[in-house]
Amino acid sequence: MLSACRSAVVASKAVQHGGGGGDDEPASAADDDVDWSAALWMATRGGANALADGGVPGGFDVGAAFDACVIDCRPGDVLFDGAAGLGAHELVERYVNLGDDRNVEEVWVNGERRGG
Repeated sequence: MLSACRSAVVASKAVQHGGGGGDDEPASAADDDVDWSAALWMATRGGANALADGGVPGGFDVGAAFDACVIDCRPGDVLFDGAAGLGAHELVERYVNLGDDRNVEEVWVNGERRGG
């Protein structure tokens, strides 16, 4: 999913900056630029909402299924070196843009630990 998030951001930037169209066809401009947070939302909560089929999608709402990953962002990992002063928002941004499965410490699906 991280790769798909990154690809969505790159494709959005290409459209925004004239990367579409053929020889005589101008590039189409998207209404909204997809950044890392929009891509992450589409890959997680947005996808859950789309596939909810009348149920309660995963999230932090009361009654929702608990689906989550615990990400290891302790200093010592090259991805998070120098991250001591960063807030949660910046840490998640760094993970989405640069992280991979080596940073996933635990995986929870529907309230049950499934990996890690």
